[in-house]
Amino acid sequence: GYLGGFSGKLGTAVGYMWNGKWCLRAHNPMVHNPRTKAQVEHRELFKQEVQLAARMRWVVTKTMTELAREAGMTSYNLFVKVNQSAFGWEPTASSTADERRSTASSLDDNRRSTDSTTADERRSTDSSPLATG
Repeated sequence: GYLGGFSGKLGTAVGYMWNGKWCLRAHNPMVHNPRTKAQVEHRELFKQEVQLAARMRWVVTKTMTELAREAGMTSYNLFVKVNQSAFGWEPTASSTADERRSTASSLDDNRRSTDSTTADERRSTDSSPLATG
């Protein structure tokens, strides 16, 4: 905004920084924690996906950062979104079939362009701490 961003609660609004951008959302004082069988199973699936993403963080960041930036999300969030079906998640109401196809198509295009780089190009752009020489 005109006065810059803020962090914390202000009335019914909550300010925060996400991905280098100041964001604002409504405060929700009513938090529900259903412990239905379906919810517990869903949380377990999500936990497994988060654990996989954590183990693969370097790969996820290296391969999905540009595409994620274009989609307005983090590479981690894009990884979770793209891999929901592999963990048995049902699509959410806000995740339409067209949206999923578009994301999958963009990922395939990105993979093809990444695969076309030569080994020398990959070595020359490798910024990992192990690639010293």
